[in-house]
Amino acid sequence: ALDYLFEDVGPADSLLLYAQATKGFKGAGFSAIALASTAPVGAYDPETNWTYEAGLKADWLDGRLRTNFAYFYSDIEAIQQNSTGPPPAFEFPVQNNGDARIHGLEFEIPLTPVTGL
Repeated sequence: ALDYLFEDVGPADSLLLYAQATKGFKGAGFSAIALASTAPVGAYDPETNWTYEAGLKADWLDGRLRTNFAYFYSDIEAIQQNSTGPPPAFEFPVQNNGDARIHGLEFEIPLTPVTGL
């Protein structure tokens, strides 16, 4: 993660710019959730997730107004999920069910119009 704080920038009281990258991981394993099955235990692969975020936060009007803006992106590979087997086995194996990419924008603008509110 990197961030930098600017003080008294133009009309803003302060401005914080930031960027970060993180990696998440769920380990591989063996799936043995079954109520009545004698089927072999299945194996599943690890799940990984790279997440990136960049944004800025600024304070205005002597700290009564704040603006927060962020962009985020996640790249998830080999998502682990529980499934259901066909009846009458009543199996609930963990499986890798594909990849996903998620991205979006987020903003928040809290305002305190009068002191004490």
